[in-house]
Amino acid sequence: MIHHQIKPLILIAFFALGSEFAIAQSTTSDVPDTTKKSDFFASPTGVEAAPVIFGASPTAVGGYHSIDQPNPAGGVRAGPFTISPVVSAAAGHDDNVGLRSTNKNSSAFYNLAPGVIVALPGPAQRYSASYFGNYGRYTSSSKDNYDDHAVGLDANNEWSTRLRTLLRYDFNRGHDPRGATASATAADAPDRWDTNALNGTAVYGAKGAQGNIEVDAGWGNRRYLTNRDITAAKDYQHKDLGGTFYYRVAPATQALFQVRGSRIDYDTNTSLNSTESRYLVGVRWDATAKTQGTAKVGYMKKKFSDSTRQDLSNPSYEAGVIWSPLTYSVFNLNAGRTFSEQTSGGDAILTDSVSLLWNHDWSSRVRSTALLARARDVHEGIDRSDTRDNLGLKASYAFRRWLRLGGEVRQEKRDSNVPNVDYTRNLMLFTFDATL
Repeated sequence: MIHHQIKPLILIAFFALGSEFAIAQSTTSDVPDTTKKSDFFASPTGVEAAPVIFGASPTAVGGYHSIDQPNPAGGVRAGPFTISPVVSAAAGHDDNVGLRSTNKNSSAFYNLAPGVIVALPGPAQRYSASYFGNYGRYTSSSKDNYDDHAVGLDANNEWSTRLRTLLRYDFNRGHDPRGATASATAADAPDRWDTNALNGTAVYGAKGAQGNIEVDAGWGNRRYLTNRDITAAKDYQHKDLGGTFYYRVAPATQALFQVRGSRIDYDTNTSLNSTESRYLVGVRWDATAKTQGTAKVGYMKKKFSDSTRQDLSNPSYEAGVIWSPLTYSVFNLNAGRTFSEQTSGGDAILTDSVSLLWNHDWSSRVRSTALLARARDVHEGIDRSDTRDNLGLKASYAFRRWLRLGGEVRQEKRDSNVPNVDYTRNLMLFTFDATL
């Protein structure tokens, strides 16, 4: 049986070996909504790049998302453009495809995640377009198959020594798997959706100056494509505005003061229309080669337009720290508290989350990645609270500079005070990653 599961993966590997052409890993987006930023688009402007891939972390449920995502290690020149392809593939076994507490169904599955980034770099600007796909096939549960896509365009400019801007557009087509939300569970089929997002950032202040001002503005929407009798009520759009003031308190440390706000408007379920605001203070540092990060604390509020819904207010925090005690060993710690839009009834979801990712190169060829994550979701307005745990371990061997084969095991678990919402899901798979 294992021999038959590996066979398609071997064919993919032979294709990559024959063409020496790779394409990239990405993830699907699930709920609650989360975003992850990639440093691949770091440019001379110094403006932090917008999300490049689907946005959900490897802790999201449904489908398959590698805990060790390959980044383009190189590219090919085509005139003024740089083309950077990557590819990831996996073959394995999922023991709970529908995320059920009882009557579980298991299946072998195959995953292919191609992508490409086309960049036009310059001394004071960088323009790029990207595509990332995530395709999954279940041999014993075809209704859970998925084809997810992410397209991104961005313009990163340094107009002067004091003014830098980033403009980015993202289109995502993703899915919420069976069992992840009430609508996907009731329909016994995944909820498929599209999102659009247009975001801009402007930074004023010279690099190394005592103070810098950063202004962000954006618009986005989410529209469900399937199970419309249930999901139409979850379509919404949002407008975002924020500002951050950075003040240098040490050569490699800045204090920050941040205000952010969002207006969320639903297409039909207008009683969920709301305004969110967040006020944060914190610090950003890049003190040594071993550690860098950002930590913020503050307060957040969500005020509903419908007076029958109770407004929400809570202390808030955000933290992201990278610690590299050795050049070949890196820890990534992320934690935060945030509101997200409801997915299974209620008013909104209050989520506390923390994750720790450890990447370690045991030699020039052997690498391991370990993931430990926990999140607690409180569904405001109804009597429901969930605790989600995600454990993962991946080991890989570099047969070539651009080719890695490995294995990964994962366990995802949700405990809830609502009957029949609990589940445990185990994944075991062989992986293939390639870059130029």
